[in-house]
Amino acid sequence: MNKRFNLHLLTNNLPKAKKYRVLSKEKITEYLKQRSFIKYVHEDSNYRFNKDVIAVYNFEGQLLNGKYASVIIDAKKGFILSKKTPKRMLHHMFNHQLLANVSLQKMINQILNIKFHHGVSLWQYAFASINGYCDKSSDWVGLHQMVDYKCKACSVVLTSKKIHGVQYQFVFEHGQKHFAKRLNEAITHNWVMSKLIENTIAQHGWHIHECGKISQEKTLLTNEDYLIKKDIVKDDEHLLKELVDQMRHACYENFGKAMFSDLGMEFNMDDFNHIKRKAERKLSIM
Repeated sequence: MNKRFNLHLLTNNLPKAKKYRVLSKEKITEYLKQRSFIKYVHEDSNYRFNKDVIAVYNFEGQLLNGKYASVIIDAKKGFILSKKTPKRMLHHMFNHQLLANVSLQKMINQILNIKFHHGVSLWQYAFASINGYCDKSSDWVGLHQMVDYKCKACSVVLTSKKIHGVQYQFVFEHGQKHFAKRLNEAITHNWVMSKLIENTIAQHGWHIHECGKISQEKTLLTNEDYLIKKDIVKDDEHLLKELVDQMRHACYENFGKAMFSDLGMEFNMDDFNHIKRKAERKLSIM
């Protein structure tokens, strides 16, 4: 990056010019040297993963301008430079944004027999790792922002939905060997998560599809053609019941551990199960 340019605090979303519609690590490095591109860029090392994330490129091995480890492409804020690696940014999501923390994510993996899950499911939006979970940081994409993908040799090319009327392509070199399979598993994982949440809400008598905030967009995340070929049937009551029971147990356990910690006590599973049984017992006047 040319150091004589100051990064703007306010951005103009994403550039619409045709020359900027194909993005990769190499092209981003090149674009950041251009005076006309700087207005789309700003720095935010406190940035956190959210639904506006389209893609995240990892520059940990070769820091941009000697200090930036990540470039986040945000649908509303444009290009964001962060000193944190994608892996560090994900830690906040794992600890504060996931339903029932990582426990539920792992439960769904076990039930679907997914051994190498490389996604993070959040129902209305989800993210997939280009290189998988590993010791080093990976590039990431928002599946809710993409409509198509192609694997070419060692590269992956994903096409976004229209963002402010423009479609973009994101190129990732050296993607994992079985990216297509891992992508389908991530989509299936989030599909099960969505069915779990919708089923739970329906049990409370709410009509989820009448809520205006529920996304109806056609993306990779909502395209059931990408579901892996498992014994998954729509509205499978047994599968959903098992997940609901496991999620409830995980929520109780997380709460129990926090309670024991606050009291300065070592967590004890027998005491926890006793409290859980008491909590689940129906009130009675007898």
